[in-house]
Amino acid sequence: MKYILLSLSFLCFVGISLPAWGQVDSLVQQLDVATPAEMPGLLNELAWQLRNADAQQATEYGLQAIAAAEALGDVINLAKAYSFTGVAYRNRGLYPEALDYYTRGLEQALKTNDREQQCYGYLNLANLHLYLSGLDVSQQYLETLRPIAENLGNPGILAYYHLNYGRIQLGLENLEEARKHVQRALAIRRRLEDQEGQSVCMKYLGDIYLAQKYFRQAQLSYEESLLLNDIESDVDLYASNLNGLAKAYIHQDAWTVGKEYAQKSFRTAKEAGFVLRAKEASATLAEIAHHVGDYQAADSIRKIVVAYQQQLALEDFKHLSHRYNYQLQAAEVQYQQAEEARQYQSWLILGITGVGA
Repeated sequence: MKYILLSLSFLCFVGISLPAWGQVDSLVQQLDVATPAEMPGLLNELAWQLRNADAQQATEYGLQAIAAAEALGDVINLAKAYSFTGVAYRNRGLYPEALDYYTRGLEQALKTNDREQQCYGYLNLANLHLYLSGLDVSQQYLETLRPIAENLGNPGILAYYHLNYGRIQLGLENLEEARKHVQRALAIRRRLEDQEGQSVCMKYLGDIYLAQKYFRQAQLSYEESLLLNDIESDVDLYASNLNGLAKAYIHQDAWTVGKEYAQKSFRTAKEAGFVLRAKEASATLAEIAHHVGDYQAADSIRKIVVAYQQQLALEDFKHLSHRYNYQLQAAEVQYQQAEEARQYQSWLILGITGVGA
């Protein structure tokens, strides 16, 4: 009983955490006095800040950032705007649109030789395919970005690499390997004092422990993630953690507590428009209803799960994925040819001037 009361106390704690929109409001106010040159950066910042809290609004700011960057020829902010808009579409469950904008962003980064944005482009595409269990495609993107990331030496990008590689291993059920890579990402983010990133890592450690049937460890990982989670900036992660806790509790036979968490996860995801998280919470609620013998409710909830699954348009995404992959390969070939041409020009200049002889 004490165990359940403590669990319910934690549920109350996470339930009263409310987003504070001060930073977003400040950015919106800056839009009124910004110069045209400042607009793409401000709009990008708004899209990024809102991507996991209000993905619909983030999409709108991202599209405005694209238009502003295109009008100015601001190629750096244009690549970011494509990327951030793709993230917002992904969080809304609009995967074909996310794929479109991710591909545009990576193509732009290849065109301008922006190595950092190339890394984020490959990470975005790897991450998107992870959502859809396209593990082989995701791994190909990660292997492409790894040498670029290592050459840049950007610890934040390397943390993303290890996190997503760990998620691939989780999908392949190589659970110890998955844990090792997520813990590497966590160690980097602790050194960087990246609280938001640490929260994400703890959530995926919870998923790994859940798959290993270490349910108490899974529960503790989700709880730590929630304590680190800034709901203002990441409602998506909040909903995912709540559903993770629901599953951890029901596997410890705390079905009442689990149901509370699953219901809260579903309400949060539905209100914020996060389709994937709503689908996941619905599946947990269906499992709970079936366990308690409420088969009519279980059947009704399963229909909701199917509806969300259809909303994600997975079959359309699979067809588009092949098309965009060919499109991206063409851009990569053009980039490689341009790199070889630049290298050849460098050799030519060295030969003419005799430098290095």
